[in-house]
Amino acid sequence: MSTTEPRLFLPDVRTPRPGGEFVLYWMQASQRADWNLALEFAIEQANALRLPVLVYHGLRHDYPWASDRLHTFILQGVVDLYAGFAARGIQYAFYLDAMGDPAGAAGDAVAELKEMAVSLRVLGSYPAAAAREDV
Repeated sequence: MSTTEPRLFLPDVRTPRPGGEFVLYWMQASQRADWNLALEFAIEQANALRLPVLVYHGLRHDYPWASDRLHTFILQGVVDLYAGFAARGIQYAFYLDAMGDPAGAAGDAVAELKEMAVSLRVLGSYPAAAAREDV
């Protein structure tokens, strides 16, 4: 994949962290194991670094657009995602932030993930009007 791909945004800092043990793909908008540009980019980078890919997928209950309907859709897809990533030999970690969790539990999980030996982080994006707060 070319780094001139118009759907890629590459920040100025592109150097992988030395000593990293995996490439982290932080899955958000494109929740699928196939036909996913950000995932394919993460795999390409991991292959170049000779490292595995870890897909992290978190779901919180307290963001502005949270709804039972959306969360049902996401949770029903998690089983398929596990199977899809397993079929490709990719580790998939799903984190569900429950309403009864102590304050900061999601932040603790994210902080722990950031402290792990991540060589490179890849995030998907969803640049659409529906994601704006004023809509």
